[in-house]
Amino acid sequence: VKENVHGIESMLAVISWFDDVLVIITPNSIFHGLEGRIQNSKSVSTLYAKYLNYFDTGIAGLDILKTDLEQIPDMPSEIMQQLLETVKAQKKVRAYIGGPNNQRFLFCKDSSDDEGEMMRLVTQHKHADSEETSYFEIYEESDGTRRLLDLIPAVLDLGTTEKVFFIDELDRSLHPIITRTIVDDFFNKSPSANSQLIVTTHEASILDQDILRKDEVWFVKKNRDGSSMIYSLEEFKPRFDSDIRKGYLTGRFGAIPFIHSQKGLQSLAES
Repeated sequence: VKENVHGIESMLAVISWFDDVLVIITPNSIFHGLEGRIQNSKSVSTLYAKYLNYFDTGIAGLDILKTDLEQIPDMPSEIMQQLLETVKAQKKVRAYIGGPNNQRFLFCKDSSDDEGEMMRLVTQHKHADSEETSYFEIYEESDGTRRLLDLIPAVLDLGTTEKVFFIDELDRSLHPIITRTIVDDFFNKSPSANSQLIVTTHEASILDQDILRKDEVWFVKKNRDGSSMIYSLEEFKPRFDSDIRKGYLTGRFGAIPFIHSQKGLQSLAES
């Protein structure tokens, strides 16, 4: 193909960039593959435990436990039957299955003689008065902890590889200190790699000129016709020592909801 199509190298380079460099993480993205990594290497669980402990989640570790197919909630019987038939026809299988409430399952089969087994991802919590641990299901963890499970792979890669991470609603379900820590971590690592972090957020605490240049901050404003416009903080030429977080919250830069009156909700209810 390369020999027959003129200029295809540049096209392949673009495709490669989207495949290998750009990483998009939406508010509901789930990192599939963590279960397999933990199964293949105990060090992955240890590394995750260090990060989850650093973010003060109370989690001592991650593990995968064997489970029955019938224990996967809300899986239609026809889907389960199709899965079993597909598994029988293949020698090796690694199937990641998402369940409700952010649950993660892994079906493994290593040979044609192997019937395979289903496993599920769980968290470990240490007892306060002993060295014993208890297992918690993923859905029993907070939204913020589940969000971190999906962000940590990106945090590990931030600034260490040639990647462009686009994270929509970085702050969703996260404490402001954790959001700020993730951004700080990127800037601490980024001098050593050609990486870029692009985020959308409502977390005003990261509006700080100590970590962000003026040309790195962009606002999105909704117009009266419903369209949106994007513009840079640099257009306002704030002083280097000005509090841009305070300026944003007081409406100096726009891009905030216009609330007519603090008594408005009460008057709406009364009417």
